[in-house]
Amino acid sequence: MLNYPEGSIITAYIQGLSILIKRTGNRMYRRELSLSTTEWPILVILARGESLGISEICDRLDRDKGHVSRDIAALAKRGLVRKRRDATDGRQILIEFNPEAEAERLNFLAIMRERSDKLTEGLTEDDLATLKRILMIMNRNAREMRGSDLQVPTS
Repeated sequence: MLNYPEGSIITAYIQGLSILIKRTGNRMYRRELSLSTTEWPILVILARGESLGISEICDRLDRDKGHVSRDIAALAKRGLVRKRRDATDGRQILIEFNPEAEAERLNFLAIMRERSDKLTEGLTEDDLATLKRILMIMNRNAREMRGSDLQVPTS
């Protein structure tokens, strides 16, 4: 285990960065696409072209099914996403970007790319490769922590 000097715990840096990224996303997606703070994260997940069940979306966002369902209904009403039955399991409803909203999906992806480019400005290709590798490891570790009862040191 690493011994961090006080004030340099990595989770504090990550949390601060996460808050800042979310705030700038909230402003940008509201201004550019009239998306709420709870709608745009759903579109981030669906933008790669995946079709996902509501439970999977809830798991990825760590959000309540009722809230996600309301956001999906609002996005569907605007024509951005659609619901369809899973061909292999008729009980399952899948959510995906509406194929008729391809221009909106491409615009959304362009905004995501612009934000990513601005965030990583000044990093080399090697820096980015290292960062992605580290983030993948940390993501895996965080997923493992999610289901465990971590012991908090008392001293």
